[in-house]
Amino acid sequence: MRQALGSADPARAALAALAAFHGLRDHHLRAMLLTDIDAARLRIGDRTILLAGPVRERLTAWLNHWATRWSATLNPHLFFLAVVDGPQVDDLLHVAPAALDLE
Repeated sequence: MRQALGSADPARAALAALAAFHGLRDHHLRAMLLTDIDAARLRIGDRTILLAGPVRERLTAWLNHWATRWSATLNPHLFFLAVVDGPQVDDLLHVAPAALDLE
């Protein structure tokens, strides 16, 4: 998980930070929409999470990367399903599937 947190891949670092600092599971990560983030807050269902500083830094890096590559997309997801669908989440983070509830 430490390698994932320090990854040069902004998606990997952001996913790892969300999992490590806020305990988000794979189903949360796959379902997140761009509109779920508002300043320093993340809405997950009926919960609002105040994002930790390291998470905000990694999400900012991911969103900057996202904006340069896919700003014209109509896909509303924060992380594209092609990147984080199913077992690929644990592959991206290099952690055991059980750690992310991917049984």
